[in-house]
Amino acid sequence: MSGREKGKISIKTALQQSDATLYHRLETIWTAIAREIQERQQSKEGHQQGPLHCEMVEDNLGTLIPDDQKSNFFVPLELFLFSAAACFIMISGNRKFSLKSAVHSSRS
Repeated sequence: MSGREKGKISIKTALQQSDATLYHRLETIWTAIAREIQERQQSKEGHQQGPLHCEMVEDNLGTLIPDDQKSNFFVPLELFLFSAAACFIMISGNRKFSLKSAVHSSRS
């Protein structure tokens, strides 16, 4: 993999530049998920790492994808799905969380 250029632009920034509507929906989902996992992912000492972990997963994905591919290879919906997948990683299997309500609130 030597010689491969790392991505420097975040997935969210690339999405914001290419599709403001999808970006707005994504931000609404991230806000809803962050609020939910903050409540569920606190340690006994009060540390909260859930949203930070999700952001790091998204940052790693953004680094793996060269910046030119974010705008020339992937369509905005694919960028949206990469970021949303990183966001949802901490709530998989959590039956109490309502994905439907998070997605619905993103359409308002």
